[in-house]
Amino acid sequence: MPDGTHRTASTILLAEHLVDAGRLTPSSVARAERMCALSGEALGSVLTRLGLISEPDLADVFVELRGLALAGPQDYPATAVLPGEMSRKYLERVRAIPTTRRVR
Repeated sequence: MPDGTHRTASTILLAEHLVDAGRLTPSSVARAERMCALSGEALGSVLTRLGLISEPDLADVFVELRGLALAGPQDYPATAVLPGEMSRKYLERVRAIPTTRRVR
């Protein structure tokens, strides 16, 4: 439920980085943030939905900001990692693909 608290530290960092890197204008970020406030969606989702940044470019930004490794085709398993343990519908909704199984 949207409550206007969409400006988390991570959201602010992302917005500032996009503007500082020249990828987006301050007005484009402000427009996307208004949409976030109305919809409750994450900034990255809104930016891609509005066509302000492509998903691959957004992934590159997260790599730059967080030092994350970007998964390539070789990182995806040929067969399902958790067959029957998570529904396909759930994975599609949360936009997730399990790539490994950790045993704890």
